[in-house]
Amino acid sequence: MDRSGVGASTALQVRVLGPIELLVDGSTVALGRQQEVLVAVLIAQRAAAVRADRLIEAVWGGRLPSDPGAALRSLVARTRRTLGPAAGRLQTAGNGYRLVVEPSELDAARFEALVQRSTETATAGDRLPPLDEALGLWRDVPYGMLGARDELRPSVLALEELVAVARQQRAGALMEVGRYTDAVLELERFVAAEPLREDARAMLMAALAATGRATDALAVYRAWADELAERGLEPSPQLRATEAEVLRHEQAAAVPRWRALLPRPLSSLVGRDGEVAGICSMLPGARLVTLVGPGGVGKTRMVLAAADRLVPRFPDGVWFCDLSAAATAGEAVDIVATTIAAVVAGDDPLTVQLARHLQDRTCLVVLDNVERVAAGATAVAEALTARTAAVAVLATSRQRLGADGERVVTVDPLPVAGPDSPAVELFLERSAAVTARAPLTDTAEERAIVERLCRRLDGLPLAIELAAARTKALSPAELDEQLRLRPGAHRSTTDERSASIPDRTFIDWSHDDLDDPVRRLPQARRVPRCAHTGRGRAGPGRGRRSGGGR
Repeated sequence: MDRSGVGASTALQVRVLGPIELLVDGSTVALGRQQEVLVAVLIAQRAAAVRADRLIEAVWGGRLPSDPGAALRSLVARTRRTLGPAAGRLQTAGNGYRLVVEPSELDAARFEALVQRSTETATAGDRLPPLDEALGLWRDVPYGMLGARDELRPSVLALEELVAVARQQRAGALMEVGRYTDAVLELERFVAAEPLREDARAMLMAALAATGRATDALAVYRAWADELAERGLEPSPQLRATEAEVLRHEQAAAVPRWRALLPRPLSSLVGRDGEVAGICSMLPGARLVTLVGPGGVGKTRMVLAAADRLVPRFPDGVWFCDLSAAATAGEAVDIVATTIAAVVAGDDPLTVQLARHLQDRTCLVVLDNVERVAAGATAVAEALTARTAAVAVLATSRQRLGADGERVVTVDPLPVAGPDSPAVELFLERSAAVTARAPLTDTAEERAIVERLCRRLDGLPLAIELAAARTKALSPAELDEQLRLRPGAHRSTTDERSASIPDRTFIDWSHDDLDDPVRRLPQARRVPRCAHTGRGRAGPGRGRRSGGGR
């Protein structure tokens, strides 16, 4: 609204983020040189009155007309005529003048408001739109060639500082949302224009390192350090700290990571896509997720599938720690230390040293088969989640760990209802892979038999796979008859946690699948790999951590 009540309805747009431009009712107004100076000085005061003597000095400088006051009044009159319908915006105010422009009509005011809005926004994704809009208003040096004048210089410097802040904020927001390549392009242009801003140079180094260009990041540092050394100076502590961080990550990148440590199942995962997707959606928001269920239900196979999908979210590695060979809590911690290649020394507890080893990394540690060494697994999980900022833990167990912040996912047996159920599909797929006789015809009648067989096995994947392996010699109907004669044999009524596969029938089936030399081993501890659960052979060996004694 026009503060004087004059010309309020006239549409006026003023642009000063570049050469000065005035638009009245959408049409550009052509200003003479003296008119441009007058309007620019008035706009810089944002509707505040400017004394006549200051306006005279700004317009004429040392070449004053014979009657400066009359010359100024004449200039104001001509400018009002040029403004046409917006003439009322140029008002007399005491011993001076003012130009009434609302914040929404001035590009500089809109620019400032958008940058301020971005600083009040919590998430990076929400900060980008107002910053993009603000920077889209910027055309060139504020006020164009007039910007170098003493009367306008404070306003120009304030705007130039604000646009620098906006560009850095935008680069930071791009990095937060993972758009590192875009951030590199933004920061390279910015650092070239503003070489003395070492905080922006540090951001450029971090963005380059995040795109895998650690060598380029270090080159940015060395070039600047050399330039400063010629002046007897050295980089700021922030920049030196960034160089050290890039060096640490570059050295760490040379260490083999998850590709050599994440087992690769040899068969497909049947009927678990939704559950695996649900696990992935919980991380890394939840720092500790435990898959809980009875033995043979497929927890390991599911955690392997989830870990494989999660690799892109954890650039510093996905570590798979099989704790089935551990007999004590201490051995469990040792296995984790060995798996992540931690070099440990000193008197601090090993769990604390593990956390220190991973404290600057964004990685996922998978703890598999932790029920026998729950105390050690819990200690590792709590240390990693409490003492690091970006390490997540994914565990499998027959019971929850009970650690702070733990999210529990209950893994149930495969659904059996219906001839097209996941349990039936698993049996048919595994049977087709192992049968030496005529393949199953996959008729409705045969599916009904397989469904009944899977129902007797309670939908447990390991039981179904062992049964499917028997189709090398027996038909599904014959297998179903064997189980019918031993109702409930595969269940344990005394220990709910062990209600899986401990009965004689399945032990015999598993034993028959072993090679003949292995069958004759006395009290053999090794078990065959299950394609669905992903379990390997658990031998008597114990994991040992690197770096010496405890």
